[in-house]
Amino acid sequence: MIEIIEVKNPFEPNKREASEMYCTGGTLTDYIDIDGKDIFIDGHAIEHPEQVTPIDGMQIIVMPHIAGKGVKSVLGLVAMVALSAWSGG
Repeated sequence: MIEIIEVKNPFEPNKREASEMYCTGGTLTDYIDIDGKDIFIDGHAIEHPEQVTPIDGMQIIVMPHIAGKGVKSVLGLVAMVALSAWSGG
């Protein structure tokens, strides 16, 4: 199973929706809508999510894309901190 956490507002990471799905061998686009969103898998930013095939045990964080230089690294840090806090370390 993969866990998908969708953050609606990146400035309020505590407000999120989590769901679990079985792996069917498809790409990320088969599981989630990636248009206009940043994708993080296990705390790492994914540049080309349409080319990624999730495997069991992955945690995928989906949040709206915020324009600007260097945002992915900041959001990656926020995602890692939120993920660590949510999962209990």
